Amino acid sequence: MAPEDLARSFILFLYVTSALAIQHLHSIRDLRNIDFGGAVPKHSLVLLHWFANNIDIDNNDVISLTFEPNQEDYGTHHYGNYERLLNNLPHSRSVTYRYYTLGNLYRNNNLHSPLTLPSYVTQGNHNLRDDDENRDRIIFRLRRDTSSETIDEVYITQHYGTALGISQYDPEYTYRVSTNLLRELREFSVEGHQRNSLWELRDQFGNHVDDNLLGYLNRNWVRLHREKKMFCGLWTTMGSEICRGPEFENPKGAVCIEGYDALLQLFVEEGKSCARLYIKNTFTDWKKQFEDSWVGFYTSANKVTHEYETWKWQWATKFSREPNVDGYNVYVYCSRMAIAPGVQARFIVRGKENAIAHTAAW
Repeated sequence: MAPEDLARSFILFLYVTSALAIQHLHSIRDLRNIDFGGAVPKHSLVLLHWFANNIDIDNNDVISLTFEPNQEDYGTHHYGNYERLLNNLPHSRSVTYRYYTLGNLYRNNNLHSPLTLPSYVTQGNHNLRDDDENRDRIIFRLRRDTSSETIDEVYITQHYGTALGISQYDPEYTYRVSTNLLRELREFSVEGHQRNSLWELRDQFGNHVDDNLLGYLNRNWVRLHREKKMFCGLWTTMGSEICRGPEFENPKGAVCIEGYDALLQLFVEEGKSCARLYIKNTFTDWKKQFEDSWVGFYTSANKVTHEYETWKWQWATKFSREPNVDGYNVYVYCSRMAIAPGVQARFIVRGKENAIAHTAAW
């Protein structure tokens, strides 16, 4: 074999083995093997905890996104895997796969998306040493077919610069994260007095994540996620509305659906954008009237009617039934879209250029 062929074969061998040799993290116990604060940025734990709490995991362990990576939500962007850090993407006519990466603070604020990483993630990173700052990343593989988009692989890794000025991902400290570990992380709060707190998690895997960083995370997370009952006007009798601090409070009540005895309300549940339809009891043929109508979610009130978010809509007749309220039949749909400033719900009728109901922007 010629020397140049031998060299190419050796490089190919390194590419293949780097993907095959990635360690798997199956549970919190496996985190003991990671040198947080040493070879691995300790802030990776905070980023991974945030990610685990901003995805959907169903009873079959299927992971769904609550944001749109192609719009660079939270600074997410396409990862080309040019250094062959991960396995090559599968080829299929009916299914497409793509890698995405998030965690780059310099891409977090962009003009393409109103969704940015919260301050407890980004500002916490500023408390680290210079060589730790902005290194930690999450890579996930998105699987898209004609009816759904799901995540089938998740990794934590770090980004670093080389002596030649080239930025790369570090194969030695790249780990594949299991769905089980993501589920376990969702069980840990950031409230120090609770049994399953991040402090207890830190102590379980025996590493030294800085108390100041966890304290910063605690103060901001609790501010956003303190549960309380919400009582206002017509919705008092519901008694089950959950809001989590002022960022998650509905700015206004329901709005009228023009020309019909029905109302539309935007609300939040578990951090996701949801909509309620209130149908007057006397509006008995509403399913026939709304047969070709749907509710769409928008990231901004400035979007035109057809620019509602992909897979973030539902036919009006397919909303789920809830208990009646003061002469109204109540129906609900919760999307996988994370709530954020500017989010709006609209009621749309096929054939009409404009929506016939717009909620106030969040």
